[in-house]
Amino acid sequence: HAGGIFSMHVVGGNYSDVMVCTGSKDKTLAVSTLDSIVGGGGGGPIFVSHHHNAKVGCVQMQGQGGALIGSASDDGSIAVHDFRSRNTIADIDFAHDRPHSFVWDSSNLHTFFSAGLDTTIHSWDLRNLKGPVESYYGHVPLTTKKCKRIHRPCIYRSELGLDYLLSGSENSGCLSIFQVSKEREEDVCKELHKSPVYSRGYLPDDCGDAGCIGVHGSNVVVTVDGGDVLILEPRSSSE
Repeated sequence: HAGGIFSMHVVGGNYSDVMVCTGSKDKTLAVSTLDSIVGGGGGGPIFVSHHHNAKVGCVQMQGQGGALIGSASDDGSIAVHDFRSRNTIADIDFAHDRPHSFVWDSSNLHTFFSAGLDTTIHSWDLRNLKGPVESYYGHVPLTTKKCKRIHRPCIYRSELGLDYLLSGSENSGCLSIFQVSKEREEDVCKELHKSPVYSRGYLPDDCGDAGCIGVHGSNVVVTVDGGDVLILEPRSSSE
């Protein structure tokens, strides 16, 4: 890249299979093998996309042997790229005000989620991108007049096999939880579903807002204002 790297996603298990995808201020996204990076980069990236015309702030590879990459850019669009065919197979320029997040659904290769500096998270189906399949709302307080910070959603899969979408939001002081409907896969061509917040997990009073979110097993890791990291675990049904 010719500019700073704002996003990176790594997939692959064995050393020889590891690929690194990066998004940059230079308006490009690139895919490199770990071997080429460790070996000095002599081979260069195996794929570079110049599709976007502003900073690429988020990239995520589909993984599971797939060749697709999702991206979100300050140019106002989210896109899907195929690094094997070297084509951009989808471009959505009406999803968000300044989109900043693209998240694949690991349990459904057709589905992904997006978010931006606005009050809605969307889910999409690659088979029909005329509009989002479902929109999630209610996590941004009505008192927040303008969103300025990135709150990237994260998928949480419960031990019962239920899917939830987790997100922080500006000035909320909590972690918002949305229930992801499995029926959305059958309703691709029907009208948009709108889903309010299913539950909220309020953070301690002195923590501020939730920042980055990660999931490990049944636990959720959340960074908060001030530099602390919280580890959250589900409440036992007996409590």
